[in-house]
Amino acid sequence: MATHDSGSSQVGALSALSSWLLAVELTDRTEDCERAGRMRVVAADKAKAIREAFDIDVEGEEGVDDVLNSVGLEARGLVLVDLLAADPFLPHQLRYDDGIWEPAIEAVASRFELGADFGRRLIEAWRDVDGMHAGLGRGHVIIGSLAGVAMIGLTVFTLGGGPALVGGIGTGLSGAAATAHGLALLGGTTGLFGMAGGTIVLAVAPAALAAGSVSVGASLLRSIPVGELERQVRSAQVSLEAVYERESTKAAGTEAGLRAIEADLEQRLTDEHVRSDPGSEPIEAIERALTTTRSAIDWIEHPSAWQERIVYGRAKHVAKDWAATAADDAKRAAREAAGRLRGE
Repeated sequence: MATHDSGSSQVGALSALSSWLLAVELTDRTEDCERAGRMRVVAADKAKAIREAFDIDVEGEEGVDDVLNSVGLEARGLVLVDLLAADPFLPHQLRYDDGIWEPAIEAVASRFELGADFGRRLIEAWRDVDGMHAGLGRGHVIIGSLAGVAMIGLTVFTLGGGPALVGGIGTGLSGAAATAHGLALLGGTTGLFGMAGGTIVLAVAPAALAAGSVSVGASLLRSIPVGELERQVRSAQVSLEAVYERESTKAAGTEAGLRAIEADLEQRLTDEHVRSDPGSEPIEAIERALTTTRSAIDWIEHPSAWQERIVYGRAKHVAKDWAATAADDAKRAAREAAGRLRGE
């Protein structure tokens, strides 16, 4: 694994920049003026956090270009993989739908000099992975556990890679609150630690199992929460498909990492069965992550066998997204009608 260096710091800076750029693109495409106004406030908060954490003026073209020029195309692609599973408005809640999200992602890909076509390929790969794990849509894996991201950062730092960004990041807060708030404003992804796009599956998992002894390796993996491990597995699949285009060495490395995670989850499940009731949330969470990991391994080994499941799953998600958008439109129309009645 790479040691702690300026390269991983630049990937961290680019991860934070990508979150800000997506927030700006979504804001520009939002028709609800009041919501767009709230989005601008959050985007300004993010710009300030990035300036304080990385000494970058995101609103100046030169600052953004300097970061881009210091990071290779492959790393830029991995940062975008992280962006697919991130909410750029965390720690706040602001709704937006796929109708503006997809072109916003394509716009960020173009700004990264990867092209809108790469953005579309990335989204297609994400939807394929979503489809094969039918039952969990994008909304379920939006970064919600900042503690999980922070623990991966600590694990990476322990193994000698990635910048240590956990802590107060100019938020005016302190302790754990500063950590959570700062991570959220900077995008809340493991890319902040130089480990974008599920790279932890390629690097941290095998490295942990080789870190001096099996027990040391197991404890490092065990420090990462189950939900975050599952998210990393899905991101690694998207990266393998869209960024690495299933290159054989990367496929083999990803599979090795997945098998290390599988072994860790199996041990977690055995341990949890003697501590929690059958069917309890801790056990079900591990079982879900284990199913995701095993499916990902099989997807690498037998990709054609998953096509029917992917098509079915994607159709299911399209229907679910349409229903959610229709419900949101209906609520907005009802609010507007009520407002007009009050004004009469």
